[in-house]
Amino acid sequence: MVMRTIDVKKISFEVKKGKITEIIKKIRELYNDLKVTLEGNIVSVSGDLHNYKKRNMILYVLSGDKHGQNIWGSRNFK
Repeated sequence: MVMRTIDVKKISFEVKKGKITEIIKKIRELYNDLKVTLEGNIVSVSGDLHNYKKRNMILYVLSGDKHGQNIWGSRNFK
């Protein structure tokens, strides 16, 4: 049996312009030990991301509180 581990070093997500400052503020409030960078509309979080609960919360905040829902809305991809 082979054990596999995934080492997550960075999470990036495209964010609407109106919510960028709100999202960065929320991530820094929750996890001030992580590095938050902004490149255009893409917010990136890097640092110690080995805890899956921390990663899930970061995804939830970055996605605009839509993590676990259909974030694509009614778009149909083929």
